[in-house]
Amino acid sequence: MAKIIEWQSKTEYDTELRKIDHYRIHPEMLPFIGSHYDKTRVLLVGESHYCSSKITADDKKYLKNDWYSKEVPKGFTDKQNFDTRFVIENFLSLKRSRAHSMFRNPAKSIIEAFELENVSDSEAFNICAFMNYYQKPALKPGASFEAKDEDKENALKTFSDVCDVIKPNHIIFLSQQAYSDLSDDKKSLNINVVSHPTCAHWYKEEGKNKFERIIRSRSIDVSIFEQIFPMSKSYIQEKNTNNYLLLEPKQHKFKKDKITMKLYGKDADVTEIVVHSIMNGRQVGIGFVTHHSFIWLWDYDEKKYIDEEEIDNYPGLREMYDEFIKYIKAL
Repeated sequence: MAKIIEWQSKTEYDTELRKIDHYRIHPEMLPFIGSHYDKTRVLLVGESHYCSSKITADDKKYLKNDWYSKEVPKGFTDKQNFDTRFVIENFLSLKRSRAHSMFRNPAKSIIEAFELENVSDSEAFNICAFMNYYQKPALKPGASFEAKDEDKENALKTFSDVCDVIKPNHIIFLSQQAYSDLSDDKKSLNINVVSHPTCAHWYKEEGKNKFERIIRSRSIDVSIFEQIFPMSKSYIQEKNTNNYLLLEPKQHKFKKDKITMKLYGKDADVTEIVVHSIMNGRQVGIGFVTHHSFIWLWDYDEKKYIDEEEIDNYPGLREMYDEFIKYIKAL
């Protein structure tokens, strides 16, 4: 399974972000900037990353003595645990664990707050930027961060510097603990705070409900979501289908010497676009899941997914795959 739209952070702010003292040493902690952030300028601020349970004695020594002065050693255990963009991009591309409710719950609340029908939580999260407040991972997985004075000073400075670069209009802290360590002059900047999305309090008044009230009360033009998430049957049908024979869902999908296309969904909303062909006697299909921006390849005879590295084992499939990607990107 492959992604058509790579769920990657915007990089247009990176030149300035990389000048921030902490990110010179720890570029792996650069904030994630959603692809639609500039339309809303919502910054979500979490608490901290955390280390793997496999952390070694040498890793702990480095964290205690050298974290703020030296880059992460090459042999550090599971460095990707505190790579902000890697963690979020895994969530967005559906490589998820229970810990990803940190991002999933706010995204679902954005969908509910703006009544966004047929929008995935991955798409909704991309209206935001995200950073953790404390710029050092907690030692224990899922544990609260035990901040010392050095941690608090670094966190406040880095947070302030990030805001100077990306200039958010709306800031929501997803951690009461992190918010409590903000200086009073920062709290006066109309920064809001809600309960942590991974804890039980998220489902009480100070969590999900408050988050949705805050989001709705911000000066975000609801019409921007129509610009961000356009996908309709009529829109697709207006596009040139090239060599594809557009079929209704009930029609037979395989036709000799033809590449057929089917659109699946309800009314004007297309949830999946699938093309089928007979390649060298084998029935194959390529599908695009619109709400998650995923593309899949399927061997109908073997009843299995086709990995990208296997495409060339199917004569003619590479050309159809490349053409299909061009078609989807043109929508």
